[in-house]
Amino acid sequence: MNNKVLQILGLGTVVLALIFGLSAYTDRQTNLQNVPTEDVQEVINISLSVEGVYTNKSVTVAVGDTVYDALEALNQEDPEFLLITKEYPGLGILVEGINGKVNGVEDKYWQYFVNDTMPQVGADKLELKDRDSVEWRYEKSQF
Repeated sequence: MNNKVLQILGLGTVVLALIFGLSAYTDRQTNLQNVPTEDVQEVINISLSVEGVYTNKSVTVAVGDTVYDALEALNQEDPEFLLITKEYPGLGILVEGINGKVNGVEDKYWQYFVNDTMPQVGADKLELKDRDSVEWRYEKSQF
C-alpha cells in the first residue's frame, strides 16, 4: 500500500473516533440531564404549643402539611407524647388524647387554634403556612 492510502485510512480512523467520541459524550450529557434528582421538598417553619407539654416549639414541616401532620410528627419524635386519635368518616381525624389527658374529663376537650383563631375544620384538613402559630388547648368546649 502506498503512503497516501495509509494517511487517508489513518485520518479516516481519527475522524470516526472523534465522531463516536463526541456522540458518546453528547449522549452522556443528555442522560445526566434526564436523571431525576432527589425531590427537594420545600419546608415551612411553625410554632407549636401543646398545653402542658410544649410552649412555642419551633417545628419544620413540609409545604402542604396539615396541623395534624405536625402533631403526628411530634408523636413520632416524642415517645411520651401519647397522641390518641379517631377518624370519623366524612369529618376527618379527631384528637382524643394527648399526654394522658383525654377528651370528656371535666367536660374538657382538645381544641386547636391557629394564629389565635379556632378553625372550623378538622386538624387534618387545615394546611399550615410559614410562621403559623398552632396551639392545642385542653379546655371546656366553646360549642
